[in-house]
Amino acid sequence: MSIGKTTRTFGKLGVHPRTEGVFLIEIGKRTPLHCTAVGKAIMAYLSKDEVYLILKEKGLEKFTENTITNKKDLENEFKKIREQGYAVDNMEHEEGVRCVAGPI
Repeated sequence: MSIGKTTRTFGKLGVHPRTEGVFLIEIGKRTPLHCTAVGKAIMAYLSKDEVYLILKEKGLEKFTENTITNKKDLENEFKKIREQGYAVDNMEHEEGVRCVAGPI
């Protein structure tokens, strides 16, 4: 039995192919950057121009009641991420799923 099945804890490695995160633990699964810890950790360190292009192309789709759907709120989230050094997904993409991520 894997640790993930026992503890319901999973590891993910995300890469930024411009507008979506690709999570390697779930081969090929793509998720929006604005509502996952990995995605927000990536976006927080991109230039404003890069963030603008991503938001222009993908928008801020709402997945749960906790999804950030306002640009100003997302900017504030990025500032918090840069200050604390990690990002949190508090059920923003999937109900019942919380994640923490940091840039490497």
